[in-house]
Amino acid sequence: MGRKRKNNSDLMQIGGIIEDLVRNMRPLRDQQMVEIWDLWGKVLDPSIVENARPAAFRGGSLIVHVAGSTWVQHLRFMESQIVDKLNQAYGSELVETISFKIGKIG
Repeated sequence: MGRKRKNNSDLMQIGGIIEDLVRNMRPLRDQQMVEIWDLWGKVLDPSIVENARPAAFRGGSLIVHVAGSTWVQHLRFMESQIVDKLNQAYGSELVETISFKIGKIG
């Protein structure tokens, strides 16, 4: 009645398999957007992360939604610093420019 179990050392978790499949099927710009999302929370000040979120990315141009006009002004002055931090963390020149627009944050 009892079935023998095979050695589990050859098994993989389904989450890892699905992640690999999605990564391979996703267009490059979508992969880059995922990278930007990951880096955004890691390299920027928490107050920026709370009030500004990457919304779209295409051809080196990143669009970021911000909480209000004060944040638009503040982040425009910091654009080159943000670009530098993201690119340095990524390891190459991924982001060229950033446009800040008032939009949905969460």
